[in-house]
Amino acid sequence: MTIITRELQYSRVRDPKSVSSDLPITRVDMIETVGGVMVTKFEDGWTMTHNFVERYLNRNMSLEEMVSWFAGKHQWTVRTWPKGARAFYGKPQPIRTKNQIIRLRKRLQQEVMLNQGVHPVYGDTYNFELLYDLP
Repeated sequence: MTIITRELQYSRVRDPKSVSSDLPITRVDMIETVGGVMVTKFEDGWTMTHNFVERYLNRNMSLEEMVSWFAGKHQWTVRTWPKGARAFYGKPQPIRTKNQIIRLRKRLQQEVMLNQGVHPVYGDTYNFELLYDLP
């Protein structure tokens, strides 16, 4: 019996819709995956509907190492949840609208109900600030 596995290859990807103006990065999303940490960067001036500027898979650092690196920088604010984190340069800004939060809260509640009162990935979802947290 032969088992064939295929590893997904990620490279640095720039959003084709973004017009890079060499603005500083002010938001970084980090999601833990099987192959490493998926890092998504946003330039200064991003909005809730703004696309990322760059996305890549970091195989060199764990999520915890990345979080501690950002936390060590004085002007970065880091918000964490199981298997993910988001770093803001300065004060955190909302990443969702009111309607997006309502839909996400409803989806999380349904997933909790299906899994005997505990979310399979995030555990206790009632303590998350959905304005800033979760992918």
